[in-house]
Amino acid sequence: MSKVGRTLPAPRRSETGGSRVEQAATYLRRLIFSQYLVAGTRVPQDEIANALGMTRIPVREALLILELEGRVRIEHNRGAYVVAVSEQSAHDVVEVIAMMHGFAIRRAIDRVSPRLIADLHESNQRVQSSTDAVDLYYAFEAFQDLVVTAGLDERLAAFARRLRRIGPDTLYEQDPSISAIIKRTADRMFVAISQRDKEGVEAMLLESHNSVLDVVVPLLRDEGLMSD
Repeated sequence: MSKVGRTLPAPRRSETGGSRVEQAATYLRRLIFSQYLVAGTRVPQDEIANALGMTRIPVREALLILELEGRVRIEHNRGAYVVAVSEQSAHDVVEVIAMMHGFAIRRAIDRVSPRLIADLHESNQRVQSSTDAVDLYYAFEAFQDLVVTAGLDERLAAFARRLRRIGPDTLYEQDPSISAIIKRTADRMFVAISQRDKEGVEAMLLESHNSVLDVVVPLLRDEGLMSD
């Protein structure tokens, strides 16, 4: 059951950084993945703007981002509505993400340098030492950004970042087993690049993403966010 009608939760630390549009988008993702807004629910833009202490303008712009991510459907003169995803579409998304990041790793290996290895080592250490789910999320995002920036040109790197947003990032905070998978994935990515090992990179990433899905799919079903 939707929690709409109750007071909306206060923004978390992970939802107060970046531009107002980025803050609104991150906050909206949590509302969707925390059952405040279930599939078919109309997004209460005024209430969200008030909760964030901003006007409706950045909220509307954030909804355009979420529409591109497939999280909401915007209907002319009616508003935005939360969209359910299917298990098949979730698997398709992680396969595409694995392909994109596998390609980035292979290209990064072609262009590897001592400086890149040092930066990746430091970034991976932050991932491994993170004990807070929000800190881990940002640490892993930064680690992945180093990889895609090293392996892809600016346009493709930006696309890879946007592609990651399709995944249910806010679920980091809802199951501790996800943290272990993320840390293992970062470690394996670092080893592959530092040892110049291109073999099996994409398969490794797909395995990691599917391990996360094994945890996430039941959560999405419980939240009413996954259709058959």
